[in-house]
Amino acid sequence: MSLTSESDGENLNSLRDQLEKITSSPLYEASWASKQRKNLESKANNFPDKPSWISNRPFLSGDFLGKENNRNGNNLNQRERESNGLELFPTSTQEVLILEDLLFVMVGIEGRYIKLNEIKNDLPSFIVEATLDPSLANLVSKIIPLCCNYIYITKYLQKHSWFNVGTINHAFCACLRKYTADYLLLTAQLEQQLREGQLSLQKCWFYVQTPLKIMETLYKIVSGCQGLTGGPLINSIYTKLSTLSGDQQLRELVQTLLTKASEPMFSMLEKWIYKGIISDPFDEFFIKEREDLKKENLNEDFNDKYWEQRFTIKQESLPAFLIKVSERILVTGKYLNVIRECAIHVDFTTSKRLEFTSNEREYQEKIDVAYHLASKRLLDLLMMESNLISRLRSIKHYFLLDQGDFFLHFMDISGEELRRSAGDINVGKLNSLLELSLRTSIADSDPHKDDLSCVLLPYKLLHQLMKIIHVSNGSVQVNTSGQTRSITLDAQKITGLEAFSFDYKVRWPLSLVISRKSLTKYQLIFRHLFLCKYVERQLCTAWGHHQSMKELDLRRALSSSFSLRQRMMQFLQNVLYYMMFEVMEPNWQLLEKNLREANTIDEVLKYHNDFLDVCLKECMLTDPNLIKTLNRLTTMCILFATFTDRFIQSLQTETEKEMRDTEPTNYKRKQAARIKVITEQARRVANDENFKKTVESYENNFNITMKHLMDSLQLLSTTEANHQMANLVLRLDYNDYYKKYFEANPINITSTPSSSSRSAQRPTGPSKTPFR
Repeated sequence: MSLTSESDGENLNSLRDQLEKITSSPLYEASWASKQRKNLESKANNFPDKPSWISNRPFLSGDFLGKENNRNGNNLNQRERESNGLELFPTSTQEVLILEDLLFVMVGIEGRYIKLNEIKNDLPSFIVEATLDPSLANLVSKIIPLCCNYIYITKYLQKHSWFNVGTINHAFCACLRKYTADYLLLTAQLEQQLREGQLSLQKCWFYVQTPLKIMETLYKIVSGCQGLTGGPLINSIYTKLSTLSGDQQLRELVQTLLTKASEPMFSMLEKWIYKGIISDPFDEFFIKEREDLKKENLNEDFNDKYWEQRFTIKQESLPAFLIKVSERILVTGKYLNVIRECAIHVDFTTSKRLEFTSNEREYQEKIDVAYHLASKRLLDLLMMESNLISRLRSIKHYFLLDQGDFFLHFMDISGEELRRSAGDINVGKLNSLLELSLRTSIADSDPHKDDLSCVLLPYKLLHQLMKIIHVSNGSVQVNTSGQTRSITLDAQKITGLEAFSFDYKVRWPLSLVISRKSLTKYQLIFRHLFLCKYVERQLCTAWGHHQSMKELDLRRALSSSFSLRQRMMQFLQNVLYYMMFEVMEPNWQLLEKNLREANTIDEVLKYHNDFLDVCLKECMLTDPNLIKTLNRLTTMCILFATFTDRFIQSLQTETEKEMRDTEPTNYKRKQAARIKVITEQARRVANDENFKKTVESYENNFNITMKHLMDSLQLLSTTEANHQMANLVLRLDYNDYYKKYFEANPINITSTPSSSSRSAQRPTGPSKTPFR
């Protein structure tokens, strides 16, 4: 037992040593490395390797006239060369011998008396035995081009029959093989006649007349298709077809080649326009798909180009006979692909087979039918099943402030939270307050209200407009290189009011229309309206403070402050009215009308984008000068409202201090004493030089900036024929107040108002008041 185990161990060790020697040998390592290299290459190309017999045994692949064969033919010994002479044979014998050689050359095999001269660019040339009878040599020289063309086509078929050349090349080569098979059949028939002694060189020349023209035409087509695949190959054949007009037989030949070669292209086209699928393993189809563009990015990326760039036309692969309907083909498949992305089965029961014909109208009509069906299905999906118009109305309610009760309620309950720094605000609390205001207002009837949420953006509206939006011929364009990351600010430096905006959850396929780009435009309009509404509320608060001072005899002392507050309110209310009722509402009605009449999704996208761009433009959010001017005006209004609030607070504080020292016996005396104290305090502050200068500074800066605004609006209304802005100018100066003011008080308004606004932002208050 032990002896057996020891012998087994020795055998195992010897086998292990032998295996180590074999695997460590250079020959084994080289063969293993070559196999690995081939495996990697085949995996990279996803195509099978060519078998080795193609290069080792050329006679099995039809490559009869290869370099080795040519070299062997040139190494004939002197006796064989001398035996090739034909001058010793009579003419009849020479004809038989040359016919036998000619039949060999016709199938690509070098003969004894017809020798291969050279192969240049796969086209061979032959030399006929010089001792051949001149009349026979003349006929042979006329037939030899047929042989050369056949050999050239055979080599092309050999090179373009592998997997990596694509299905269109395969179809083209399969059609060529039918003609080469007919040619070989003719050669076999000629050989049979030669065996029976019934073939002469003259009869052979008669029989090859038609094949000669066919092979010459095929040679011209094949030579023009060298190195081409897919659409360029089809275009090369189509160009040849367009040049043939006289010979109907050759035209039918080329048309047959084009029909067969384009079958894979039309098969891919059928799948695209009937199912929305790209089946293109060899990259031959003229529609290119970018798989890196996902529909989920529509809700995240502002600059996402899903609809524009997910599927595009490769112009270099587009067949010339499909150029007229290329755009229609593209959008038809895009429509169906959107439906497929919704997990809806797409199948046309009325789909018809497509193929190339000389009458292009036939397949163009089939493409038109598929286009209209796909467009109708997608429109029904968006309008009926996804309720696009209802969803857009919901967005209008919130982003365009269409429902005021909800917004006022939300402002009342969230005002204190929004006045804090953006970094200190709890967004969850804002969403809770938003839900409360939605549930307790008319917005509760909106079925899509749960998709609305609050968001705090890390940048002010002015920075967002000036850094992201660029104006080009009145349309909004987005700088793709500078997104929101480049304008991010410190959240502690801006308040919640400056950072606040709404966000909206949109699902596929509605995100195709209401994309992140569209939502950002809605947010721009909302933030502008929100700012104006907030400033209006602040001025209304100032108006309430002024109303509380009616019982005081201070009209003359505070008349300038009252007048300035009223002009600011008139400015904001007119701007809000203009934006909401003269810009957004008419354009919204036009949008709804266009959406109901739209026939394609592209029209829906165009109408929606046009609506947003027009609103942004006419709301003065696309012109840098108007943006800055409006920002200065709203900033002055907020500062003035704050100034008024501090003024009232200081009066109340001083009054409380004075009233503590007095003890009136009844309410009337107490009220009279309070009024007297407030009046004295207000008159003292109002007569203070610092107070007068501050109010006068606000008034001058406001008037100057208003002048800049109206001049800019008047210029735009003239240069761009925008009558809405002309109407706004009339509203802002309906009684020619500013016109008369500047006529009576000519001041330098050419200086930049930014310095004036900065001086207004740092007013100098009375020296002895606590709101300095």
